[in-house]
Amino acid sequence: MRQNGYAKAPKVGTWVSWGWSYEFPIEIEGSRHFRVEPNSAREFLEVPEIDYALYEGAGRLIDERTGEQVGVSVNESADIRVMENGPYARRQR
Repeated sequence: MRQNGYAKAPKVGTWVSWGWSYEFPIEIEGSRHFRVEPNSAREFLEVPEIDYALYEGAGRLIDERTGEQVGVSVNESADIRVMENGPYARRQR
């Protein structure tokens, strides 16, 4: 799995990873490479009292070989400070 970018929570202002690519070890319906494109940047649960936000929402599952939507997925992403997956953070390669 590879994250493809970041989104900022509108009220709290914290960042989460945003958009993901997947490579599977076997072919699934003729492809091993898929990506998720989130439907909306408004699917945040924000808790201003503790300066925290969590993204949870639906996205389109795209076959990277054909560019066609082949399904849907539900994804969640936590604050990059907690997950340590921001740019140059400990959990990034």
